[in-house]
Amino acid sequence: MRLTRQVQQVQKGWEEWEIKDQQHLKELAKQFEDAVAQLQVEHQLARLPRIEDVALILDAGHQHQYTLPSWQPPMLQGTNLSEHDFSHRYLGHADLRNAQLVNANFYMADLSGALLSGANLAGA
Repeated sequence: MRLTRQVQQVQKGWEEWEIKDQQHLKELAKQFEDAVAQLQVEHQLARLPRIEDVALILDAGHQHQYTLPSWQPPMLQGTNLSEHDFSHRYLGHADLRNAQLVNANFYMADLSGALLSGANLAGA
Protein backbone atom coordinates (compact mmCIF):
# COMPACT_ATOMS: atom_id res chain seq x y z
CA MET A 1 0.00 0.00 0.00
CA ARG A 2 2.76 2.40 0.92
CA LEU A 3 4.72 1.58 -2.23
CA THR A 4 1.62 2.14 -4.38
CA ARG A 5 1.14 5.58 -2.85
CA GLN A 6 4.79 6.46 -3.45
CA VAL A 7 4.55 5.34 -7.08
CA GLN A 8 1.41 7.43 -7.53
CA GLN A 9 3.17 10.45 -6.04
CA VAL A 10 6.13 9.97 -8.37
CA GLN A 11 3.78 9.64 -11.35
CA LYS A 12 1.89 12.78 -10.33
CA GLY A 13 5.15 14.67 -9.88
CA TRP A 14 6.32 13.47 -13.29
CA GLU A 15 3.08 14.56 -14.97
CA GLU A 16 3.32 17.99 -13.34
CA TRP A 17 6.92 18.28 -14.49
CA GLU A 18 5.93 17.31 -18.05
CA ILE A 19 3.21 19.99 -18.10
CA LYS A 20 5.62 22.65 -16.85
CA ASP A 21 8.26 21.48 -19.32
CA GLN A 22 5.81 21.75 -22.24
CA GLN A 23 4.86 25.27 -21.15
CA HIS A 24 8.53 26.19 -20.89
CA LEU A 25 9.19 24.79 -24.37
CA LYS A 26 6.32 26.85 -25.79
CA GLU A 27 7.70 29.99 -24.13
CA LEU A 28 11.18 29.29 -25.51
CA ALA A 29 9.78 28.69 -29.00
CA LYS A 30 7.90 32.01 -28.84
CA GLN A 31 11.03 33.83 -27.65
CA PHE A 32 13.00 32.25 -30.48
CA GLU A 33 10.40 33.25 -33.09
CA ASP A 34 10.34 36.81 -31.74
CA ALA A 35 14.15 37.01 -31.81
CA VAL A 36 14.28 35.71 -35.40
CA ALA A 37 11.63 38.24 -36.46
CA GLN A 38 13.56 41.06 -34.77
CA LEU A 39 16.80 39.98 -36.46
CA GLN A 40 15.06 39.91 -39.83
CA VAL A 41 13.82 43.47 -39.30
CA GLU A 42 17.27 44.60 -38.20
CA HIS A 43 18.79 42.94 -41.27
CA GLN A 44 16.33 44.69 -43.58
CA LEU A 45 17.05 48.03 -41.92
CA ALA A 46 20.81 47.51 -42.05
CA ARG A 47 20.75 46.89 -45.80
CA LEU A 48 18.88 50.12 -46.61
CA PRO A 49 21.21 52.05 -48.89
CA ARG A 50 21.98 55.70 -48.42
CA ILE A 51 20.55 57.96 -51.12
CA GLU A 52 24.10 58.99 -52.03
CA ASP A 53 24.93 55.37 -52.89
CA VAL A 54 22.06 54.90 -55.34
CA ALA A 55 22.56 55.79 -59.00
CA LEU A 56 20.11 58.34 -60.40
CA ILE A 57 18.84 57.88 -63.97
CA LEU A 58 16.42 59.71 -66.22
CA ASP A 59 13.69 57.68 -67.84
CA ALA A 60 11.92 58.52 -71.08
CA GLY A 61 9.44 60.74 -69.21
CA HIS A 62 12.33 62.76 -67.77
CA GLN A 63 11.54 61.67 -64.25
CA HIS A 64 14.35 61.04 -61.85
CA GLN A 65 14.56 57.43 -60.73
CA TYR A 66 17.02 55.56 -58.62
CA THR A 67 18.38 52.26 -59.77
CA LEU A 68 19.94 49.53 -57.71
CA PRO A 69 20.95 46.20 -59.16
CA SER A 70 19.18 43.32 -57.42
CA TRP A 71 17.27 45.70 -55.13
CA GLN A 72 14.69 43.95 -52.98
CA PRO A 73 12.41 46.47 -51.26
CA PRO A 74 12.23 45.95 -47.50
CA MET A 75 9.17 44.10 -46.25
CA LEU A 76 8.40 45.81 -42.95
CA GLN A 77 4.63 45.50 -42.85
CA GLY A 78 3.21 45.94 -39.36
CA THR A 79 6.61 46.55 -37.78
CA ASN A 80 7.12 49.05 -34.96
CA LEU A 81 9.75 51.45 -36.30
CA SER A 82 8.86 54.39 -34.08
CA GLU A 83 11.72 56.84 -33.49
CA HIS A 84 13.84 55.14 -36.20
CA ASP A 85 16.18 57.32 -38.25
CA PHE A 86 15.55 56.80 -41.97
CA SER A 87 17.25 60.06 -42.95
CA HIS A 88 19.10 59.90 -46.27
CA ARG A 89 17.89 56.31 -46.85
CA TYR A 90 16.41 54.83 -49.99
CA LEU A 91 13.07 53.19 -49.19
CA GLY A 92 11.79 52.85 -52.76
CA HIS A 93 8.79 50.51 -52.92
CA ALA A 94 9.22 49.50 -49.26
CA ASP A 95 6.24 47.71 -47.72
CA LEU A 96 5.45 49.82 -44.66
CA ARG A 97 1.72 49.06 -44.50
CA ASN A 98 0.35 49.25 -40.95
CA ALA A 99 3.84 50.04 -39.62
CA GLN A 100 4.26 52.19 -36.52
CA LEU A 101 6.39 55.11 -37.69
CA VAL A 102 5.66 57.54 -34.85
CA ASN A 103 8.35 60.24 -34.72
CA ALA A 104 10.44 58.44 -37.35
CA ASN A 105 12.96 60.68 -39.12
CA PHE A 106 12.46 60.68 -42.91
CA TYR A 107 14.62 63.74 -43.64
CA MET A 108 15.94 63.44 -47.21
CA ALA A 109 14.68 59.84 -47.46
CA ASP A 110 13.25 58.55 -50.73
CA LEU A 111 9.87 56.91 -50.16
CA SER A 112 8.89 56.79 -53.83
CA GLY A 113 6.53 53.92 -54.45
CA ALA A 114 6.50 52.92 -50.77
CA LEU A 115 3.32 51.30 -49.47
CA LEU A 116 2.19 53.36 -46.49
CA SER A 117 -1.51 52.51 -46.16
CA GLY A 118 -2.51 52.17 -42.53
CA ALA A 119 0.91 53.31 -41.31
CA ASN A 120 0.99 55.55 -38.24
CA LEU A 121 3.10 58.53 -39.29
CA ALA A 122 2.30 60.76 -36.30
CA GLY A 123 5.17 63.15 -35.73
CA ALA A 124 7.19 61.75 -38.62
